[in-house]
Amino acid sequence: MESKQDIIAVLGLGSSGMAAAQLALKHGARVFVWDESNSGCLEERAAQLRAQGATVELGVNSLPHTRMDLIIISPGIAPKSILGKFASQAGCEVLSELEYGWSFMQEIPTIGVTGTNGKTTTTELCSHILNENGIPTCASGNIGYPVSSLALESRRFPVNLFEVSSFQLERIKNFRPRIALLTNITPDHLERYPAMEDYFLTKLEIFS
Repeated sequence: MESKQDIIAVLGLGSSGMAAAQLALKHGARVFVWDESNSGCLEERAAQLRAQGATVELGVNSLPHTRMDLIIISPGIAPKSILGKFASQAGCEVLSELEYGWSFMQEIPTIGVTGTNGKTTTTELCSHILNENGIPTCASGNIGYPVSSLALESRRFPVNLFEVSSFQLERIKNFRPRIALLTNITPDHLERYPAMEDYFLTKLEIFS
């Protein structure tokens, strides 16, 4: 993906949002970051990004009015939140951090693991098996190491291994793992999805 000269909004300044903002800055984008929360940790991240040229606003309580070319939405941003509504009304492409980070490494074979329970254990087991057999990889994604952080590194693994949540799959476009694993699906996150079927279909996006 080419980010140069794009105006990119990153919604959420958790670890995923931080990594996505740094990746966008690295590739020459003009970056805006918004988060509805405010804390000491977020202030530290905001200061770091501002020093790199980003515009960062914390404690957002109303819809931003800035025109964007692309929005990168963190998995923790709920559709009904202020920033979730902004994403749906902005009139530009909206991608998950998973999609954005992966787009810079899509030539690398990818294994994606999703499910309600057991996906972390399965991802860590796959990582152990691959590394023990001379195929270096790093368990990334929902497991705590953002995909965009992996894309920031100069080192490239021969295989990428991602734990993937339903939240991350909501805004994929071209993300296609070479191998996709589904551990199971049981009722979960129904405060976010209208019905169990919606949650189920979102998980199945990993096979699309």
